[in-house]
Amino acid sequence: NMDEGDMEAAEDCFKMYVRLAPDVANAHDSMGDFYVKKGDTESARACFTKALEIDPDFSSSKRKLEKLNS
Repeated sequence: NMDEGDMEAAEDCFKMYVRLAPDVANAHDSMGDFYVKKGDTESARACFTKALEIDPDFSSSKRKLEKLNS
């Protein structure tokens, strides 16, 4: 959905993923990607940070958080 520009549908899907899998780092990482694409870097940081709280070795979120903070 996000790649096709349907941000509303993408947001619904990502929120559902986080709701259904709150203990999965990738769910929060994906939600963070959505917020980056939307331009909401504050929310993206929170999502990537949450992913790292769940899995401190989740390298994808580490890289994305470092990029946002640089």
